[in-house]
Amino acid sequence: MLIPELFFGQFSARVSRELVYSVIAELGFTEVCAVEQSVDTLVDEINAYMETAKKPVISSFCPSIVRLIQVRFPFLVDSIMRLMPPIEITARYYRSKLAEAGIDESEAGIFYLSHCIGKIAAVKSPVGGV
Repeated sequence: MLIPELFFGQFSARVSRELVYSVIAELGFTEVCAVEQSVDTLVDEINAYMETAKKPVISSFCPSIVRLIQVRFPFLVDSIMRLMPPIEITARYYRSKLAEAGIDESEAGIFYLSHCIGKIAAVKSPVGGV
C-alpha cells in the first residue's frame, strides 16, 4: 500500500502512524510505504533537469494541472517537466522489488491510498507523454 505523507495529517496526535499501519495490515496489506520515499532521489533529477530545461518549467506532479494545460493552454505543453512523479517512481520500485523476490505480478498488487481525485484519474487514465 502506497500512502502519501499528507494522509497522516488528518489524524490527531493520539493516532500514531503505527496504529494506522496496524489497521492497514488488518485489512490484509502486507507492506505500507510512503510515496514520498522516492523524492530524495528525484530531487537530484529535478535539479539536473532544471539546469538544461527551457524556462518556464511546470511540474508534472499534479495530473489536474497537466490536463488543464493540455486542454486550455496547449502552447505551454512543452514547458511541462518530463520526469515521472513520485507515485510512479515508488510504484515501479516496488513492482521490481516484487519481481526480484520471485512474486508473480498476477499474485501481488500495488495500491495507492490517495487524497486527490486527480491522482486517482491519472492512475486509471495516465496522461500521455508526461
